[in-house]
Amino acid sequence: MILIKNLPYPLFSNEIELLKNKAIHVICMASTQNGSNFQIYIQKHLNADTNILNLANKVITEKEAGTLFPDYYISMYPNLPIEDLKIIFEDLIINANDNYLRSDTIIVVIEKEMDLNATIALLENISKNRENRIKIARTIYVIQN
Repeated sequence: MILIKNLPYPLFSNEIELLKNKAIHVICMASTQNGSNFQIYIQKHLNADTNILNLANKVITEKEAGTLFPDYYISMYPNLPIEDLKIIFEDLIINANDNYLRSDTIIVVIEKEMDLNATIALLENISKNRENRIKIARTIYVIQN
């Protein structure tokens, strides 16, 4: 069974070292805006190359999932209504994580304007309906920043 729950403490308190060591998979909204969760992870904490913004632009423009694997265990989703993110979250959790990143812990970071309860419900639905296809992930945390 896959456990889905709200992350009980502020993001960045423990995750940065785990992220650097590729021990967790972080999924956040793609953004080219300074101060966004994506920008904070990529530029401030990982000192990543700014060419990564090209992938963020592609995710935003083409409204599809993207991942920074193998360099970073960070994936991105476009800014879409929650009901339109089901296929994208399935792609990132089932396809990207199970086949490539292989992390047993996933943290889904949602923006403050997104509905936390709806996001948790969507992930629970994916977990219940696709549990036999989710081979690696055991815990999915959701945090609203």
